[in-house]
Amino acid sequence: MPSGPTHALLAAAAFTGVALYLETPMPDVVSGAVVAALAGLAPDIDQRGSTASRCLGPLTWLLSWVVQSVFGHRGVLHSAAALLALCAAVWLWAPAFLLAVAIGYGSHLAADALTPMGLPSLLFPLSSGRRPRR
Repeated sequence: MPSGPTHALLAAAAFTGVALYLETPMPDVVSGAVVAALAGLAPDIDQRGSTASRCLGPLTWLLSWVVQSVFGHRGVLHSAAALLALCAAVWLWAPAFLLAVAIGYGSHLAADALTPMGLPSLLFPLSSGRRPRR
């Protein structure tokens, strides 16, 4: 299962590759990679003890506790709907970081999809979020 540092590194590397391909100025590549790394951690705010839940001390720990209690891990925050909602918000308030956020959050979902647990809530609200019994 990917860890917080793995998600952050994957997100930053993916963004950097795309940004360099698009011939983005180096200062924008660096700032975008940082934003992508943070966005790559964001979906795991739904898991107490994750890197995202520890990054700002009691504030993120409490947020993580609430989110996990309400939605569970790999629930709504691990869905395409959450990715689209976050991208819409970023487009409205900080459009310069839209690509970084989309790549960062999306890389997290892609990495988690490759694990045995997969992403049971990827198509939320169309999916129940439950894995079929074997």
